[in-house]
Amino acid sequence: TGVQLEVGTYTSSDLPPFRNESYGDNLARCHRYCVKFGGDSLYSTFCVGAATTTAELQGAVSLPVQMRTSAPSWSDYGTFRIFIDNATQTTTAMATATGECGNKSFHIKAQSLSMTAGQAGLLTANNSLSTYFIVDTEL
Repeated sequence: TGVQLEVGTYTSSDLPPFRNESYGDNLARCHRYCVKFGGDSLYSTFCVGAATTTAELQGAVSLPVQMRTSAPSWSDYGTFRIFIDNATQTTTAMATATGECGNKSFHIKAQSLSMTAGQAGLLTANNSLSTYFIVDTEL
């Protein structure tokens, strides 16, 4: 907008220079408070994980910048799809345990599945722009 507010009294000769900041720098500062994963394509990919039991796939997602606090909140929306052995399964049962969402990454668990422990799987959105995660540290 080309407007900058400064604290104090200035004249035209001692006015501080206008501070221009890049979109990337501004976005990185915003990501300290809130990050949205997904919602930008029908099959947004979230992570690769491993089946830790016959009913749960776990994976880790790195945050783009370090969050403001060490314990951000985490929410999920929509139906997720897991690719395992050339087959897909869907679930809305997603979780992250207390202490598994840090300020640099979060650990997600896709639950209510049917698989063999030890299998690898890919966690994506299930053909929907309304499937996403939000990690936030709002004030």
